[in-house]
Amino acid sequence: MSEAKIECVSPRTGIKSSLKEHVQAIVTSYILWVEYHKPFCIKYSEEYSEPSQNGTTTKIRFTDNASSAIKSYLSTIDLSSINKNVLCSAQIEALQTGMLNVYKLAHISFVGDRPGSAERTGGNRYEKCIYYSALVDVFHAFIQQNEQAFKQYALKVVSGQKFTDDSFHKSLGEFWSPFIDITRFKTLNENELELLGAAVSQKENFHENGTARILRAYLSDSLHPYITIDRQDGGEDKKVITKRNSDFDDYFKRSELLHSAFRPNYCSDDEISTNAEHNIPENTQAYTAEQDAAVPISVNHLESSYSKLPLPLNMILSGVPGTGKSFLIKEIIENYFASFRRLDNGSTFENVLKINVHSETKNSSLMQGISVGLNAEGSIFYGEKRGAILELILTALQYPDIPFLVVLEEIQENSLNLLIGDLIYLIESDKRVDLSGYESERHNDIWELIESIINDLNPDYIDLPALISKESKRKLIIPNNVYFICTANHRDDKKIIEDNLLRRFDFIEVFPRYEVIENPEVRIFVEKLNENIIDHFIHTESEHMVTGHATWMRVNDETQFWRSFSKFLTDMRKIKQVDFSDLKAILGDLDFPLSINFDFEQFENYHALFSFVQNKCDYQFMSS
Repeated sequence: MSEAKIECVSPRTGIKSSLKEHVQAIVTSYILWVEYHKPFCIKYSEEYSEPSQNGTTTKIRFTDNASSAIKSYLSTIDLSSINKNVLCSAQIEALQTGMLNVYKLAHISFVGDRPGSAERTGGNRYEKCIYYSALVDVFHAFIQQNEQAFKQYALKVVSGQKFTDDSFHKSLGEFWSPFIDITRFKTLNENELELLGAAVSQKENFHENGTARILRAYLSDSLHPYITIDRQDGGEDKKVITKRNSDFDDYFKRSELLHSAFRPNYCSDDEISTNAEHNIPENTQAYTAEQDAAVPISVNHLESSYSKLPLPLNMILSGVPGTGKSFLIKEIIENYFASFRRLDNGSTFENVLKINVHSETKNSSLMQGISVGLNAEGSIFYGEKRGAILELILTALQYPDIPFLVVLEEIQENSLNLLIGDLIYLIESDKRVDLSGYESERHNDIWELIESIINDLNPDYIDLPALISKESKRKLIIPNNVYFICTANHRDDKKIIEDNLLRRFDFIEVFPRYEVIENPEVRIFVEKLNENIIDHFIHTESEHMVTGHATWMRVNDETQFWRSFSKFLTDMRKIKQVDFSDLKAILGDLDFPLSINFDFEQFENYHALFSFVQNKCDYQFMSS
């Protein structure tokens, strides 16, 4: 596990996060921290396979050490119920939103390198760890004042019993409310606020998604001493109202002051992964036009520069899942970009931006948008925010001797043209500007520098609209030290093969690599399996139908084989929708590895085949 690198907090105002059991997440996390002797990070879960209608699904449960820790703290708890705990059952994005954005207690991360969207579909859950903030120390000091009462309360919470009528529940709310008040959330009118009390004063309803959803659960559990939800008409999204009108105004002023001192450093979008294994881009918080003039800007040439990399400026890695596209990108970063993260003066530098694209990713997250916030006087202000890609391009202009990389994973989930807009015109190699020998004066801001480059070199450029200020449109250019790598899975790649992309990107097919499969017999089997698939679907896009090598890499015994074979069947039936007659034609003449005798002709349909294969998977938890 790497260290948690979170220079900014992704706002999460629009994603579909739901964490109804938010109290259970907080209480369980605290118990683990205490019993593990107060570390920074805890790996608390492990993966296992569970049968499902689609074959098998990956789930997680507490490790033996984590289970023992919970049992040690709550001696009378029934351990058979704890793996239903929200830390094991909830999607990572919901846990991240609740634990970090709302409670500020901890950051939840995958163990290993997975995209933040990995748990959105399919019901899979993957190994996770917890990185704690210093707020857990403050919470611990609070608990120590009445630990026995907390333990009685925690037993109800972790066991899934009713806990809102426990006397400690009110004390818990009084402790947490000042911290959860300072949360950016979206209202039903699409406004963004950063203080819960502002929704009361402006008579706003909660939005149905994002942090608002978790704040609503917090108020529904009657945790807040001053604020609640108006449910007189039985509605779910009624206005946020105050419980105690006479005291609220003073409390809100105290919240505003706390907000001024402890406002989170928000990123510019909801989509950047907060997996601790991924690097979070710096300097993507909301900005105003005045901030551009804070530091003089120029083109900086370094003593150590790089020759043009042996890579296309723009490429799309396309292939079926499991062929190592993300692994290839990781190798490219290590071989060509990692050594340029330190400047000659010793300061570190982030030159790689990784974004996992999904259906909710927006142009405003990547290029530019509008931010809403409160100033020190409590008044709402609007500002322009730089998206993550725009920020990287503007930085790359100042350091032409450093290669920069933008990685957009799974672009089939959205339209690249919509995501980056007019930038698609500038990414062509002959539209880039070469600043390798360019000497510039120091300018007041980045936009003035760009105007100077345009006047001197006459490169291609596009106009960026001024969204808030009354200034004229700003111009944007792209230097030739910025590389774009995208990945796309074959299942949906009709969404990405557009004429303007074919002209601007190198499309590189990533095929299965059989040599990385450890067992020679399994290697031969998978290679022959894919040959049969290609021969059978010769009149279609047969390369879209093959199986990737990743599922088979570590198969060395019969149980492992059947579990991988079950995943293959699920892919063919549920995702690629291959008819059973076609499957019989593909598997008919195959010799199975590991001395497995398999008579495929005895099966008449997928149901019978799935039942047979699942019984071979040796899921011991199903034998009782």
